[in-house]
Amino acid sequence: MNASTFTSRVVTSTEGDMYSAITAAIGSLKGPKHGGANEAAMRMLREVSSAHSVDEWLKNEVKGKGRRIMGIGHRVYKAVDPRATILKKHAKAICEGSERCRLLDVAFQLEELAAADEYFIERKLYPNVDYYSAILLDALGIETDMMTPMFAMSRVAGWTAHIMEQWADNRLIRPRGNYVGPADLKWVPLDERTE
Repeated sequence: MNASTFTSRVVTSTEGDMYSAITAAIGSLKGPKHGGANEAAMRMLREVSSAHSVDEWLKNEVKGKGRRIMGIGHRVYKAVDPRATILKKHAKAICEGSERCRLLDVAFQLEELAAADEYFIERKLYPNVDYYSAILLDALGIETDMMTPMFAMSRVAGWTAHIMEQWADNRLIRPRGNYVGPADLKWVPLDERTE
């Protein structure tokens, strides 16, 4: 289950209301490792386009500094994300002849370089839904800061369905954590501590 949907169910399991569960889901979706990845991908593609070359950016920023290519790789999909395939086709169709789509060629080049690189091949990292949705949303005139809210709007129906399902057979969701820190430490009163 993805992070935002799980978040909505956790809030619901505490008998939180629909508004709280949706608000919490939005907060979870916003991060660049989840729904905010389309915004991060667009910002990254703009950065790549201003570099001397896509090749050089990949070498200096990703290989040299260990940065991620936003929109490439997925926690679950270890093959091509089927959503990315569809969005790539639509981005290409919408961008044909449009001045607004100068980043599409950058995205194609970066994808091609990653697909030929041993690091990405070995880890099975391919473009995901965010990679080409960023290009597509930009081509439609959606401002970068509004990309994640657009994504959230499309998720509300699913979150609501999960919330209602949770209500139907509710049980408190309480994940267990395992403490892995040091054991058998001696407690020292506050006034006797040196650090």
